[in-house]
Amino acid sequence: MENLGFGRKSAIDIIHPGVNLEDYTPSEKSSIPSIIYLGRLKPYKSVETAIYAIAHLIQKIPEVNLIIAGEGESRSSLEKLSRSLHLDKFIKFTGKVSDSDKAKLLAKSWVMIHPSSMEGWGISAIEANAAGTPVVAANVPGLRNSVKNPHSGFLVPWGKPSKFAEKIELIINNKSLRKELEEGARQWALNFSWEDSAAKFLKVVMEEAK
Repeated sequence: MENLGFGRKSAIDIIHPGVNLEDYTPSEKSSIPSIIYLGRLKPYKSVETAIYAIAHLIQKIPEVNLIIAGEGESRSSLEKLSRSLHLDKFIKFTGKVSDSDKAKLLAKSWVMIHPSSMEGWGISAIEANAAGTPVVAANVPGLRNSVKNPHSGFLVPWGKPSKFAEKIELIINNKSLRKELEEGARQWALNFSWEDSAAKFLKVVMEEAK
């Protein structure tokens, strides 16, 4: 923004979107390790990375499963990839889910995987955190701002399934770390209520109006 000429006369303020925190509350996790991807199924989302990560994970944790919740033009190719890797019994495609089902899926999952190549702001990562679920995300613009590494989850190199699998395996196998991340995730998400975002925005507007 500064390179484009903004912020020369006054500081640049960034106000992040909020989350309806009352809609997302932690609950009991699934009986077996469940990983969730939640979002659109589009090429830039790099969902294939999540599928390859599961292929790595089942070598160490055979009972793990991946839920892919969302819809988009990449769905057929992702389903084809899943079949070609013989991962059908480990991966479930749900299609688009309702807001209430989304909240339940996020809360019962052990980890959210967010492998996107870029994001404006990873609001689904904050929603997962609000539900007490840590996030393993690509270290790219947007996600590196919404994931507080290593308190609400972990950032790993984009496009590296083995790195995603490594961090997810660590979270699944280390119960004390998992509980610490679940608590850290919830606390981080509490910083992003709509009330706080609105108040911050109003403060900026009022100061500019003086």
